[in-house]
Amino acid sequence: MIKFLEAIRYGLKRTLHQPLFSFYKYYTRKERDFKYDGLIIRLLPGIFHPWFFGSTIIFLNWLRCKNLTSKEIMELGAGNGLISLVLARDGGEVTATDISPTAVKALRENASRNCIDLKIIHSDLFEKVHDRGFDYVLINPPYFPRDPSTEAEHAFYCGADFDYFNRLFSQLVTRAPTEMVWIILSEDCDLDRIHAIAKGKELSLLPVHKERRLFEWFYIFEVRR
Repeated sequence: MIKFLEAIRYGLKRTLHQPLFSFYKYYTRKERDFKYDGLIIRLLPGIFHPWFFGSTIIFLNWLRCKNLTSKEIMELGAGNGLISLVLARDGGEVTATDISPTAVKALRENASRNCIDLKIIHSDLFEKVHDRGFDYVLINPPYFPRDPSTEAEHAFYCGADFDYFNRLFSQLVTRAPTEMVWIILSEDCDLDRIHAIAKGKELSLLPVHKERRLFEWFYIFEVRR
């Protein structure tokens, strides 16, 4: 019975994926406001929308159950900024980074409009991040294997040869060993390939949480050296 229900779920997911993604691209052509727990987040065109995909909300809700008050936190690839803004408002000392100039602009505007103190860095992974004093590094990465051709596609595509993960794990190896690194991934990505890349850098991904939203399972991993 369980296998039968999973087969139905998988079939519905494949059927709905393309029309939903087409609607997503249409919907995000305009500026939108997203409300979460008293915050109003302005989403500029091309910025990853936190409602359409489960990873942001699942990751944020899980993180808020942790004691992160007064902790030094970095969100690598903050995108729409929801996670960074909420954790900063809740008492964390947060640094938010992103490769996208549009995302960085949105981060600054949203921090200002919500009166939240947030350090923001325009950076490709750790390239411009010189601070090594973080307690936690949070990552909601792109994971579809295709080379991004636009600024917006960096939120979805990790490169045809998983270049994002090769660079990410290489750079994590050189980080301070006291940092706790959490990353959220989906069943839709090539988990075996990502695990293999991490192992090749002498890292391991330890599952600490899993949760399903609609038709998709999400997994939060602790990255261990």
